[in-house]
Amino acid sequence: MHNRKLIILLAGTAAIAAAPLAWTQATYPTVGTGTSTSGSTTTEDRTMGTTGNSSTMSDQVTSDTTTGSTSSASGTANLQGTDATFLQKAMAGGREEIQNAQVAMRSAQRVEVRNAASMMLEDHTRTNQKLEQLASSKGWDVPAASDTAESDQSRLDTGAAFDDNYLEQEIRHHRETISLYRAQASTGSDPELRQFAKDTLPGLEHHLEMLQGSISAK
Repeated sequence: MHNRKLIILLAGTAAIAAAPLAWTQATYPTVGTGTSTSGSTTTEDRTMGTTGNSSTMSDQVTSDTTTGSTSSASGTANLQGTDATFLQKAMAGGREEIQNAQVAMRSAQRVEVRNAASMMLEDHTRTNQKLEQLASSKGWDVPAASDTAESDQSRLDTGAAFDDNYLEQEIRHHRETISLYRAQASTGSDPELRQFAKDTLPGLEHHLEMLQGSISAK
């Protein structure tokens, strides 16, 4: 009888001790699950954020790289308006100046005209080389040589009138070239072509002054 009372007493004590834990689990059934869910949500959010940013930046880099490659590969097709006109005309005009100067150095009668032709040959050769290097560095196609310069040379007399004809032709060409370079320097879209035009203009203006002085001092 004494042992039976002791067993009942111990059972009651165990039930009382277990009651708070049961009450806690009943009141907050998802504490453990909630923490796990919250952690999972946080991880998912961070993963999505990282993945989203990485994907976006990857797309941007791919797009930029592709654009650059397309720009380099397409050559003059990417040049528009003043840029395309300038590259074509400046290159053709420079070649014409070089060929005309070569003829003038052989056929000019006056020393000052031969000196002017020598300067044209040297300066325009250097200018054309710079322009070709700039075009090549950007992947642009260098315009092919035309027969324009040869046609102009054929109109120059090889006699006494050669000097004046050459100077007059050069004055006309330099006025046209200066207008072309000024337009590029002020309205060109490509910054390097625009800077090239600005840097070259003073030399062209000096040529024009010298040519005008030569024809008036004959």
